[in-house]
Amino acid sequence: MSKLIANFKQLSRSERKESRIRAVIIGFVLVMTLLVAIAIGTWTGTTKLFDALNRIYTTGELIFSLDRARLNALGYVRDPSKDRLDKTLYYIEQSHLLTQDLNDSNEDDILKLLEEYKNSFLEYVKIDKERKAIIAEYANRANTLNHTFKMVINVNYNDGDPNVIKL
Repeated sequence: MSKLIANFKQLSRSERKESRIRAVIIGFVLVMTLLVAIAIGTWTGTTKLFDALNRIYTTGELIFSLDRARLNALGYVRDPSKDRLDKTLYYIEQSHLLTQDLNDSNEDDILKLLEEYKNSFLEYVKIDKERKAIIAEYANRANTLNHTFKMVINVNYNDGDPNVIKL
C-alpha cells in the first residue's frame, strides 16, 4: 500500500507539472495573441499617422505652389516677361498635380478653381498683348500724323505766308 501511496504522490506531482505546463502554454498563447493584436493596432495607427503627415506635407506644398503662382502672376502684371509667364503657368500646373495627390473630398472643386485661375490669367495675358498692339498702332499713327503735320507746316513756312497753314 505504501507503494501505491508513493505512486499516487508521483502521479499527483506529474499531474501538477502537466497542469503547470498547460497554464504556461495557455499564458504564452494569450501573451502572443495580445502582442499580435497590439502590433496590428500599432501598425494601423502608424499608417494613419504617416498618411496624415503626407497629407500635411502635400497641403503645404500646394499652398507654397499657389503662392508662387500668384507672386509670379503679380510680377507679370507689373513687368510682363516670358520668364514670369512660364513660371506662373509652371506653378499652376504643379498645384494641379499636387491637388491630385491630395486625395481630398474637395479635390474636384480645387481643380475647377485652379482651371478658372489659369484661364483668367491667360485671358489677361491675351488682353494685355492686344492692348499693347493697339497702343503701338495708335503711337505709330500719331507719329505719322505728327510727321505729316510737320511737313505741311514746313512747306507752308518755306513756300508761303508763315501765318497761314494750308492743308
